[in-house]
Amino acid sequence: MLAMRLARIGAKKKPSYRVIVIEKQRARNSRSVEILGHYNPTKNPIELSLNDERVQHWLSVGAEPSQTVKRLIAYKANPPAPREAKPAKAKAEEKAAAPAKAETAETEAKETAAAEEEKPEAAATDASAEPQPE
Repeated sequence: MLAMRLARIGAKKKPSYRVIVIEKQRARNSRSVEILGHYNPTKNPIELSLNDERVQHWLSVGAEPSQTVKRLIAYKANPPAPREAKPAKAKAEEKAAAPAKAETAETEAKETAAAEEEKPEAAATDASAEPQPE
């Protein structure tokens, strides 16, 4: 039985993988039948290179892809829209504004708590200040 799966080729703490066709019982990095491409998850966006023609061939002859390889094939067919990177200045401004936002939220919470404490006192003074009959 053949399987399509990843074989790790990267250095320590720098993973990089080959997408390979291999006998299902063989070890991860042992001799493969064919190399279909490579995958580098450390890049942003990820680096993915697959030979689509050979992938379809191996799927048609019954090679079973691993879940990760299925996900990579789907990613290759329909990649997500690229994200726009924020400039360093905008990131710094957001970090500076975050503590200020937290402080304003705390002061607002204290003010509302103080206002709620004053309301029962005001109701008590209203009750004691009933009009005196003349």
